[in-house]
Amino acid sequence: VHYLSNLGGNYLYVRFSQKEPFDILYFTPALPRIMNLDDRSYSLTPKLLYTGFTNWELRFRTALIIGGRSTEFGEKQNDYRMELRIITTVSGCRPVSFSPFAWP
Repeated sequence: VHYLSNLGGNYLYVRFSQKEPFDILYFTPALPRIMNLDDRSYSLTPKLLYTGFTNWELRFRTALIIGGRSTEFGEKQNDYRMELRIITTVSGCRPVSFSPFAWP
């Protein structure tokens, strides 16, 4: 259990996404942001999703954590994180996720 001394109760969540921009089939970029309104720290997580293969999804995201040391998001262990996920779904089964790349 990780104790957050600056855990806030006032948040703003915004997500922008566009399915198949510029007519790129099966591609969906998104830009979610969650902000602690009390200390102004936030997380910005650009995401890219590609679903051009039957029963497969490729997901790439980068999480950027912005805030001073005494803020909720500033207390996080990493300032950024990158992740690639490959997800497959077989008919009648739960999705299986494989992450060959996660850094740091």
